[in-house]
This record gives sequence, structure tokens and C-alpha cells, in this order.
Amino acid sequence: MTIGIPCRRIGIACSFSGSVLPSAMAVVERRTFIQLLSLLYRASPPLFVSGILLFVLTSAAPAAVAVCTAELVRSTGMVVLATDAGRVLRAMAPGLAGLVSLFTLQQVMWPIVNVVIAGLGSKLALLLREKIMEAALAPEGVEHLEDPATSDAISLAAGIEGRAFAPEEMVSALFSMCSARLQGILSAFLLFPYGPWIPFLLIASWSLEPRWVNGQTRIQVSRTESVTPALRESDYYKELILRPAAAKEMRIFGLGAWAADRSLKMRWEGLRALLKERGRTRWHFLLYLSAPTAASALVLFLLAQSAAQGTIDAGRLTMYILALIGAKETGRSMAWWTRSLYGAGSIGHVVGLAARTRSVSTVSAAPSGGLPAEAMPRQSIRFASVGFAYPGSSAPVFPALDLTIHAGRSLAVVGRNGAGKTTLVKLLARLYDPQAGRILVDGNDLRSLNPGSWRSRLAVIFQDFVHYELPARDNVGFGRLGLLDDGEALRSAADRAGASTVIESLPRGWDTVLSRGAQDAAELSGGQWQKIALARALMAVEGGAGILILDEPTANLDVQAEAELFERFLELTRGLTTLLISHRMSSVRHADEICVIDGGAVVERGSHEALMAASGVYAGLFRLQAGRFTEGD
Repeated sequence: MTIGIPCRRIGIACSFSGSVLPSAMAVVERRTFIQLLSLLYRASPPLFVSGILLFVLTSAAPAAVAVCTAELVRSTGMVVLATDAGRVLRAMAPGLAGLVSLFTLQQVMWPIVNVVIAGLGSKLALLLREKIMEAALAPEGVEHLEDPATSDAISLAAGIEGRAFAPEEMVSALFSMCSARLQGILSAFLLFPYGPWIPFLLIASWSLEPRWVNGQTRIQVSRTESVTPALRESDYYKELILRPAAAKEMRIFGLGAWAADRSLKMRWEGLRALLKERGRTRWHFLLYLSAPTAASALVLFLLAQSAAQGTIDAGRLTMYILALIGAKETGRSMAWWTRSLYGAGSIGHVVGLAARTRSVSTVSAAPSGGLPAEAMPRQSIRFASVGFAYPGSSAPVFPALDLTIHAGRSLAVVGRNGAGKTTLVKLLARLYDPQAGRILVDGNDLRSLNPGSWRSRLAVIFQDFVHYELPARDNVGFGRLGLLDDGEALRSAADRAGASTVIESLPRGWDTVLSRGAQDAAELSGGQWQKIALARALMAVEGGAGILILDEPTANLDVQAEAELFERFLELTRGLTTLLISHRMSSVRHADEICVIDGGAVVERGSHEALMAASGVYAGLFRLQAGRFTEGD
């Protein structure tokens, strides 16, 4: 068996070939360590270099203290024999000066070390957050955010800030680990003149106990990652209990205790395998604990024997004992590495996240062109034999959809639930790309257009639009970020959407935060939120959008508000290419044309009057809804 310094995992020296660690895991840890160092350097080169210098100084200090103490003890021994006090003081001066200098240096360095570590940890946290957000935003579409496996990867990467050891704590643990490791090695090698084999024995023995702890941490990290779906589900049930949004139903339907039970059950199931695995190796702990004790006892016995025989003086004996005590830092360093490894568990996920999100995005897989979309469409938008199925689904939403939307006109799309109406919007916004066929804008493949330029032409109100817990100004202004400070454009969009009265009634008007969680804030009703969302879409029109997409724009409006909206429908859509999706047949009759999608294909198309006369699917749906309001029916 080859004996060496067991520091393979941090790359400082050679290896201990009798390691109980799997080589594959060692490779993973080395990669994590290298990635972490690279990220730290990128986070702040000046702080990183400063940290390296401080690391060397603080690591060498204990060994230097041992040497100076040995010199002081040796010179102090001369007091008994010497009669010249001046000569004794001169003999003690080097040791005293060295110790005073070292103590002063340590007192000065540690506050600086703490500042550097805190700064580097904060910079690392910002860099990791930036990389996570960049990876999530990198694909042009949204497929990666709806893919379960990628969602798990994002959760693991994003979870680094919520782990027990966040980036700031991880940097502190990493510094302590490296410093303690080097301290232990330098201290152990002070014993090299006494016995060349002793440093290797001490380092190896002090590394055994932390190796066991390290192995347990690896299990915890790997198991935690493998049970992420269960833990994510557990957190979802917990959020249902804690968040105001679900509070009413939790109580009315008596779901609180059930959700709490489910949350605890899912978390227990996720951690059960971890606890079971950790229990298998506990008996090794006694063996690993006894090894450094036995090695230290052996060295102390040999030192005592040498002192009794007079082969080493008091100064050297003192240095060797201090070195023996300092060697235990090798073991403590491994414990710090355990903390660092656990904290750095998400580093690999963060580094590889961008590649993963792009790999599952069909939009990113198809290179985007650079053709500007200014003033498009001039003629039409055409879905030409478009085939599309959501990832993981065997049933296509559109087997081969053919649909033309004429520029400057309004088209209403109706159909039963699941017919693909909202999917149509996602494809048109290029949040997904079709797997077959093409979407043509004035004859140009949509993929040949610059995505940013094309989306600037879109003004969309989604069925599940976002309730931003931000001021009303932002909730409307986000429709065209460049006009966020344009008060006239904001008021115009709000007026056209019927949202002005809502905003004017708020405690602080446009500056009122639309949430119950802030001071002077306000929570809106569903209908009021619908008007704010419509104003957001019309804000995009104020900024030059030419395609208005309204996905269930009246879902939360009362009858009067809906009637007022569609009284202004022609005014709102004048000059725009409009796509209106709604289940309310009374709403779609205002459009220039209506098409019915069924089975992933257009089965009917025409004006309200023509479709009613045809007595087909549309007429049946319209009469079914109208029948509920017919007297005596």
C-alpha cells in the first residue's frame, strides 16, 4: 500500500491509495471544487487573489508559532545555567519577537479575512443567481420551464440559496477547510526530522473520521437530489397552507389537515431512503474515531521515550507536541470540506443548467433568423399544415392545422375545451415551435424572424395573465417597458381598457401596490384585474404592436363590463390584426370572422350570420348558450 498525503479531493498534494471513497465520487468532487474555484474567481478576481494570499498567511502561522515557541523554550532553559542576564535576554529575543509578531499578524489578519470571505460569498451568490436566471431566460420558448425533469434541475440549482449552507457560508467553509488542511500538513511535517513516516501516519489517521462523515454527506446530497420531485411536492402542499391565495378553500373544504399530512408524508418518503442508507455505515464510526487516537498516542509515547533518554531537548519536545496538536487540523479540514461539499451541491447544476434548458427547447433547437418584423403582417399570418404535440404526449394537439389570419382584420376562434385555442397563441408567439409544417408571416417562416422584433409586434392578454405584486403603473406599463414612464401612454391604455376608474380609486393611484402584503396596497377583484391585464395589452399597442391577441378577455368581467368592452371592440381593434379566443358566443360575434376548431383542425369559418345559417357546430354552441337565457326554455 502506498502512503501519501490524503488530500486528493482538494488537489493540494498526493493521494492515500487505501481510500474507501469510490473513485467516481472523487472525480465528481474534484470537478465541483474546480468549478467552485472558477466561479469564485469570476465573481471577484481582486477578492479571490486577496483570499489566496490570506489563506497562505493564516495557514503558515500555527507552524511558525510552534517553531518560535520551541526557540523560546530552548532559550528560556538557559536561565538556569546562565549568569549574564543580558545574554539570556538576547537569547530569548528572537523567539519573543517572533511570537509577538505572529500574534499581532493574526489579530490583524482575521478581521480582514472575515471581510474578504463575506464579500466573496456575496459576489458568488449574485453570480449564481445571475447564471440561474440567464439559463431560465436563454431559450426563446417556454418548453424547458414546463418540462418536469428540467424543472427539477432548476429547483436544484435555485435551491443553492436555500440550502443549509448558502454561498456565503460555503465560501467561509471552503476557506476554513483549505486553511485547516494546510495548517495540519505543515504542522505534521514539523515532525519529519523526528520520524519521516510520522507526518503521513498522522495525516492519514486524522482523515479517517471526516471521510466517514464526508461519505454520509455525499449520501445526503445525492439522495436529496434523487428525491427532489417528492420534496417539491411536499413544498407545494406547505405553500397551500401558508399562502393567502388558497386560504379560503383550505378552510371551506377542510383541506388544511389533509394538506399538512400530505406535506409531511411526501417529505418523510423523500428522506426515508436517506436515513436508511446512512444507518448502514454507523458502525464504521468507532473504527475511524479510534485511528487518530491510537496514532497520536503512539507518537506521544515515542516523544516521551526520547525525552527521557535525552535525545531531544525541551525546545524540540515542545515543537513536536505543538506539531502533534496542530496535525489534527487535517481532520477538521475534512469536516469543513463536508460542509463545503453540501453547500456546493448545486454548483454543478448551476454550471450545466444553461445547456440543459437549451437542449429541451425546440425553439432554441431551431436557429432564429434576424429578419426584422417591423410593420408585419402586411398581408396575413398562415398556419400551413402545422403539426404540434406537447412533449411527453402521444396525442397531437394539431395533426396538420391550416389557418389563415388576415392582416388588419379580427378573427375569433372558438371550440371545446382542449381544442388547442391557447396552444394556437403559444405557437403564434413562438413560445413553442411546430414539429411539422410552418407558420408563415407574409410568406416568411416565423423562425426566420428575429424573436424580439416579432414579439414587439404582439399585444397579448393571456387567459392566465400574471398578477404582478407591484404598483399599478408597472402592471400596465409592462406591456411596453420603454413607455413605463410615459404618463400619457399609460392613461390612454387604461382609458381604452376601462381600467382608469379602477386605478383612480386606489389609495395611491398609479403608485398603489396591487397586493395585500404591502403598506397602502390594494387587492383587486377578478374583474378589476382583467381590466388591468387588458390595459397592459393595449399598452403594447401604444408602443407599436400591431397584433392584438385576446385569450378569454372577459372571463372575469361582469355582464355590464363585458357589454361595455365589446361596445368598443371595433374601436379597440381598428387597424390591428386581432385574434380573439373566447367561450362566450355573445363576445365572438363582434369579430369580422369566426372559425371553429375541433379535433385539431378548422371545421367551420365565416361570419356570425353565415355560420348561424349553416346550422353547424358554431350554431349549435351558440344556441346552447343562448338557450339558458331564453324565457320559458
